[in-house]
Amino acid sequence: LTDPNTLMNSQVTVDLEEESITADYAQLVMGTSVELKNLLGTQGLTTEDEESSSFGAMTLICQADDVTVSIRTAVFHDEQGNLITEDAYLGKTIDVKGIVDYFNGSYQVKVFTPKNITVINE
Repeated sequence: LTDPNTLMNSQVTVDLEEESITADYAQLVMGTSVELKNLLGTQGLTTEDEESSSFGAMTLICQADDVTVSIRTAVFHDEQGNLITEDAYLGKTIDVKGIVDYFNGSYQVKVFTPKNITVINE
């Protein structure tokens, strides 16, 4: 369980034998799993280019207090095989489990399955 502010804004200093290194917390936990709670889905985009390998993947912009967190998903389908779009999460409070990733100059949390996004409040 990780606090969104810690993930997106904190830095950590690591003391080595002859020097100290300061890095973004998110950089140090890249590729590891995190769980974030009580994110409000405020904006979203579903990739609509049918030629793209990302067709149907989503980017959700979420807020937790004054912290913005970007959630990137794989392509999600419901039990009937229908594409799940950002409308399933916008305006709702969600809990997310995913892997810390870096894309286009920003840290994000990558989610690979719809069961790792839980709608808490609609």
